[in-house]
Amino acid sequence: MKTFFLQSIIPLALYLFFALAASPLYGQATVGGTTSSSSAELDIQSTTGGLLPPRMTTAQRDAIATPAKGLLVFNTTLNCIEVNMGTPSAPAWGCLIPPNTVSAPSVMSMRVCRSGTIAPITHTTTGATGIGTATGLPSGLTATWASNTITISGTVGYAAAVTTYNYTIPLTGGVDGGQATGTIIVAGNNTVSTISSPLAMAVGRAMTVKTHRTTGATGIGTPSGLPAGLTASWVSDTIVLSGTPTAAAGTYNYTIPLTGGCGIVNATGSIIVEPADCGAFVAAGVWKVFKCHNLGADATANPFTPDWRLNGSYYQWGRATAAASAPTSAITTGAVSGAVSGWSSTRAAN
Repeated sequence: MKTFFLQSIIPLALYLFFALAASPLYGQATVGGTTSSSSAELDIQSTTGGLLPPRMTTAQRDAIATPAKGLLVFNTTLNCIEVNMGTPSAPAWGCLIPPNTVSAPSVMSMRVCRSGTIAPITHTTTGATGIGTATGLPSGLTATWASNTITISGTVGYAAAVTTYNYTIPLTGGVDGGQATGTIIVAGNNTVSTISSPLAMAVGRAMTVKTHRTTGATGIGTPSGLPAGLTASWVSDTIVLSGTPTAAAGTYNYTIPLTGGCGIVNATGSIIVEPADCGAFVAAGVWKVFKCHNLGADATANPFTPDWRLNGSYYQWGRATAAASAPTSAITTGAVSGAVSGWSSTRAAN
């Protein structure tokens, strides 16, 4: 092995020695030829091979002690030929031909409706000279390249599925490829459920919360037609109607526009506000009014809070006058004890 090595290296060493010695004024050398270029100190001539610089990673390059200004290496991490444009004590490495770069999309995640024309999405590139075939774009959208910019534009077709599209656009030309990526969400048409029968409530009485379920939308606009005291809110794809009506009695037809998503869709319904008198719903939207206080009761007492003042007077069936008056203090909250004075055992007149 040693003999073979010496036999190989000695002729090359002698060749370089005599080649340099033959040109003492210029110090020029030629490898692979007989005549050097007048402007080159070293002229490597070949039609079957090239010059192969040292190949190393960025970490290995940084381990070179005091690299000379102008030192060349091939960086396998960056996949480019680098040169030290700084000084031995403060190296500043840079690619002779930088690798391709591409920016993030101008819109990180675009939401678009089918049949909707999108605002252009752009990526800025360096190094590349064009783009390859884009994949993952919704039907109707295309990608073009000009002046170092990728532009995605067009109108999403009805053939596009309602889903999330993750696209990839490869760069061409330049060094080390590269690709642009991004996300486009194709949304479906908004929908909203209905409330089957009119909502009915009395003035001053809190309504039972009612809801409309939605799909596609991301919120609601300003409601119109709701009676004063009621509000509409949107959370988790649900419109929530709540509150206590303060409006005058009547029927109110409301409209609540959906926002976001696709299409112009409104939640609609009717609310019947009944007078503030006491009463009950005997059927959907049918309110029956009755007195809030018993005869003889203290009419200033709240009829919806238990109170001894609400007992009222005691009457005998069919007779117009009271058989006994109501208790007059909280001490006698029960029924009147003992016989009732003035009670009649005869049948009342018609």
